[in-house]
Amino acid sequence: MKTTAHLLFGMIVAAFLGGCKGPAYDKELGEVSALRTKLDAADSMLKGIDVEMTEKLAEETESNFSYIQVAIAKIGDTLDWKSALLLTNFQQVKEGFESVSSNVDRLKAAIDSTRSNLENLDHDLKNNSLSRTLTPQDCIEQETEHVNAISEAIDELKEKIEGRKKAYDTLSPKIQTYILQLNQRLNEKGQSPPPKK
Repeated sequence: MKTTAHLLFGMIVAAFLGGCKGPAYDKELGEVSALRTKLDAADSMLKGIDVEMTEKLAEETESNFSYIQVAIAKIGDTLDWKSALLLTNFQQVKEGFESVSSNVDRLKAAIDSTRSNLENLDHDLKNNSLSRTLTPQDCIEQETEHVNAISEAIDELKEKIEGRKKAYDTLSPKIQTYILQLNQRLNEKGQSPPPKK
């Protein structure tokens, strides 16, 4: 009798614990895995951005821009419209290159945060410990929005860098010619060109 009672009690406990396991979230776990893969691809794209090159070009444009400002001040002349437009465009390219590093850092932080969110969601789904106020699908939709926003931001950043690089390649020879013209004007006035940084 005791053995039967213990056996019956064990079966009841096992059935109860098995029934409390909660629903299986295989589909949702698959979606979380797919999001992780997409996030890893975005991270790889971000790592492919040549921040060092953009910093070098930012320094070079800053150096040329500063040189031009000092030379113009030494000449004591006003800018014509064409030169002002050239310098404005060059300034925009410089500012664009300067912002790349901070944008990459911001995107790295977003990737790390989203990766952590996906790991937590994966853990909560596997252990049936998701807050009662959240649904698995709502969480997945939110993380999908985050991953998509990160991917789009990286694509946009890469496009902007390519555009700035093309603008730099177009403007740089014009800036060099403009610097030579300024140096010639300084020589005509008997002034030495400013030191190049």
